[in-house]
Amino acid sequence: MIELRHLRYFTVLAQEMNFRKAAVRLNIVQPALSQNMRQLEEALQTRLFARQGRGFILTPAGKALQQEAAISLKQLEKSLATVQRTARGEEGELRIAASGASMLGPVPSTVRRFRKRYPRIKIVFRELASDEMFRSLASEQSDIAFVYSEVDTRAFDIRMYNPEPLRVALPSRHRLATHHSISLAELRGESFVIPMRLTTPGIYDTVMAACAEAGFAPVEIQEISTAQNALSLVAAGFGVSLLPACVSAIQHEGTTLRSLSPQGIEVRLRAAWRRENSSAPLKHLIEML
Repeated sequence: MIELRHLRYFTVLAQEMNFRKAAVRLNIVQPALSQNMRQLEEALQTRLFARQGRGFILTPAGKALQQEAAISLKQLEKSLATVQRTARGEEGELRIAASGASMLGPVPSTVRRFRKRYPRIKIVFRELASDEMFRSLASEQSDIAFVYSEVDTRAFDIRMYNPEPLRVALPSRHRLATHHSISLAELRGESFVIPMRLTTPGIYDTVMAACAEAGFAPVEIQEISTAQNALSLVAAGFGVSLLPACVSAIQHEGTTLRSLSPQGIEVRLRAAWRRENSSAPLKHLIEML
């Protein structure tokens, strides 16, 4: 049976072409090296060395083994290094679930820092609705999710971000577009464009509750999949929208963003992950949140 040591010993001996020097380099006694080479030849059922004068040369089979053993040992070294990096969380895969709005706030900068520190880790993004994210976490299809919604802390660990005020998105020529801030009551009688509850229930529920608190309901509600699409419909005149302040990062022609008064109408982004997930890349990302 050929073992790894046989290939290592043979490779060194083929380089040194001297049993004494090879034994010193391998830190073993010369008889042990000779015995291992006999075992290797018996396992392969061929001669690897041939005597020449006071020394020896490699046979054609020995030369072939020298090339193949070098390739195998190099690949093994590479594989072991990969295993060690994976064990340290420096290599592997990190699967992130997110919705459109959650990718406008602090998440991109965190991911950018993570990629810089751990360039060998492959990051896979999945854009999912809120309920799909939790199913994805529970079924181990995703490692972490970023959501604007409440999280069942019996099943998941969470990291909460700072509260984020809602901003009013208006068509640029809207009657209130010149105001520095807008009260919710001033939006009575308006149609609303809101990210759909299925995608971001935290935003949808907060907007509807705030309107009810102000004593009205939107004249019409247009549900849309992402905050970016909501701005597009606002620009097209479909209505106004209340969106997290992170939408300020989007430059969208035809829309105006204004502060909402009184302040205090806020949403909160959460990072959630399965408590039993032992992924080293996930642990590194959590440390950076």
